[in-house]
Amino acid sequence: MIIGSKIYFYKNLSSTNSLASELIPKDDLPEGSVIYTDFQTAGKGQPGNIWESEEGKNLLLSIILYPSFVSPM
Repeated sequence: MIIGSKIYFYKNLSSTNSLASELIPKDDLPEGSVIYTDFQTAGKGQPGNIWESEEGKNLLLSIILYPSFVSPM
């Protein structure tokens, strides 16, 4: 597995995490895929929190991993 094996860039998104959740079942994304953006309008932080940032001033990304040592709930 190589992180960055497939890279998806979007100028702005609601959330990289939301897009990852949509793409995984549709596109069978390979492990290590990265989704990143310059700006998020509805970023997600820890449960119950939002993630705010200035455009182009933060690392806004999600990395797709399929760990074999963690079972889904």
